[in-house]
Amino acid sequence: MSRLIPENPYTSAGWHSRQNQRARGGVMLNTDSLKNCHKAISTIRRKELLWVPRRHLCTQLSFYNGRAPIHPGAVHGLIKTHDDFHEYLSIIDKGITEYLPKESLVSCNDVWNAIRSDKYIKQSLTKSNIPFESTIDPVRYAKYRVLAGRLKKSEDNRSYGYWKELYDFSKEEINVFNHAYLRFHERLIAIMYGYISGELRIAYANGADSISKYKILLKQLAEIESEFVFKYVFDGSRKLITDLEWDLMIADNVSDFIVTNRNDETLSERALVTELLKIFMEYGEGNCVSAVYRFTRSAFIENDIERKTIQRCWESLCKAVEVRDSARAAYVQEAKK
Repeated sequence: MSRLIPENPYTSAGWHSRQNQRARGGVMLNTDSLKNCHKAISTIRRKELLWVPRRHLCTQLSFYNGRAPIHPGAVHGLIKTHDDFHEYLSIIDKGITEYLPKESLVSCNDVWNAIRSDKYIKQSLTKSNIPFESTIDPVRYAKYRVLAGRLKKSEDNRSYGYWKELYDFSKEEINVFNHAYLRFHERLIAIMYGYISGELRIAYANGADSISKYKILLKQLAEIESEFVFKYVFDGSRKLITDLEWDLMIADNVSDFIVTNRNDETLSERALVTELLKIFMEYGEGNCVSAVYRFTRSAFIENDIERKTIQRCWESLCKAVEVRDSARAAYVQEAKK
């Protein structure tokens, strides 16, 4: 049964208007808010060493006399007191603000809070034991990284107890911090953006053709790279063609993961549940089909989708995973010969 079926899934202005007016707790979940939040999270994730000050900020630390950037391995040895620690975090905060304005982070947290406060999404994430209560706070993440490292470096029980006084993290925070920080948030918000914007539907509708064209170009490039100029003039030890063979295998795998592409009024929803199943498979526990079905009860979903449809997507997805794992194992085995 359909809640709201657009007259034309690609051009219906009314459909996109309705989608752009989904609000949760006063926050609009639309393409702009989701896109901006995804950009903020991706910015955080690209900075792999959030807890290390940027070069030009190192000299602002009162307890650091060097001119070169602080090496990640030297951070814990530099911080001797609680005052040092708080001063260090203030510099980290200042550095993060330079590439991620406070208002962007606040807006992103508003979006995340709106998502996680949805009754059905909350039930879905809880059912899968996926941590979702923590706010998006890169400075707190940096605090955890530095403090956890400082505790490991403690020479004795007295030193350990001294630093333990600042350790105020919940089990859920620690879980989030230790498992690809914000990767789940990043992927979930990208999926929701793709669904609301219509990009996810297009990806599934046209994906097979696009991948086919991509594979043709890769094969042509592989043939060109077999020319002697790449063996002698280029550094032959780089084995560029080997990388292309890997890319071709990955392209084949991606084709298998487009488990549904019938272009009807529920393609957007089938694409959505397939992508949700992927991340629940990777980050969740328990019955993924049940969890995703619960997720699809959320009001931002335009059309109803039956559990048996989600089950079929799940079965096809599991087969695709088996094929992918087998292909990768065979590739690695062949590469060893």
